Amino acid sequence: NQESGQALDQEQQRFKDFANASSDWQWECDEQLRFTYLSDRFKEVTGLDSSEFLGKTRREMANNSTPSQDKQWEQHLADLDAHRPFRDFIYQTKCSDNKNRWLNVGGLPVFSLSGKFCGYRGSGRDVTGEIEAKRHAQEGQYLLQVTIENMPDGVSIQDENLNLIAFNQAFLDLLEFPSDIFHYGDNLEKFFQYNAERGEYGSGDPVQQVAERIELAKRFEPHVFQRTRPDGRVIEIRGKPVPGGGFVTLYVDITERVNADSEMRLAAEAFEAHEGIAITDNTGSILRVNRAFCEITGYRSAEVIGSTPRMLQSGLHYQTFYTDLRGK
Repeated sequence: NQESGQALDQEQQRFKDFANASSDWQWECDEQLRFTYLSDRFKEVTGLDSSEFLGKTRREMANNSTPSQDKQWEQHLADLDAHRPFRDFIYQTKCSDNKNRWLNVGGLPVFSLSGKFCGYRGSGRDVTGEIEAKRHAQEGQYLLQVTIENMPDGVSIQDENLNLIAFNQAFLDLLEFPSDIFHYGDNLEKFFQYNAERGEYGSGDPVQQVAERIELAKRFEPHVFQRTRPDGRVIEIRGKPVPGGGFVTLYVDITERVNADSEMRLAAEAFEAHEGIAITDNTGSILRVNRAFCEITGYRSAEVIGSTPRMLQSGLHYQTFYTDLRGK
């Protein structure tokens, strides 16, 4: 009756809507695995004419595959020969415009009531955009890793979830993180935990030390600070947030610079001691004198710069006295 016919039409439309929503097109092949049908959406989605595929088998398409796909095709063709269902088989095919397309297909074998194999029915999607986007992302990741790996200082990059998506060997070496324990994708908390447990943050509750540092990291605020490691090395840590969340952090060993600054401060303090001090170059010319020198000799600094200690000769000493004095 009419109501039954309408219900059947609605049910067919329902399954058609499900099929269109889950795939770009539908296809069928016969018992010889030759394509006999490609839905209209195939051309709408891919821009390819179905005539390029009708009458051909997937085995013929395998000839267009790249060497890296050979093993995938071997497994897929074995599934077809064995009349096994398959899904998410992704392959590359070259079309009449000489451009490569990536297609993702799945299919179910069809059998007659007597059990005879009749072919396949399935669906497919054009995933060229997805594959190319993934390839570009991988190339970008590779270039990023090559770049930071050739930097002399430690570098780490973390995402908005505090996962370290990239770091170089210098980062691991400088902070003595074992490369067999830490890997790309590890959360920052794992690094903090390792440091806390080995006493890197000094005495205190490791759990609290980690929690405090995670809380600071979640603020994604620019920061610059120095940390003295247990072995005496001083590390300068500079963190800068990146758009979209995440951080780039630079780790620099500034131990030599800190020691040099400390020595310079000590030298400056010694230079301003109560004893008169004059600094000369290798020819004996005075480069600098301290305040005590001026107070003791009565000379102003400007009067002695460029002169030699001979200007202080009183005539009461032998020449060897001044020679020895310069030698000392």
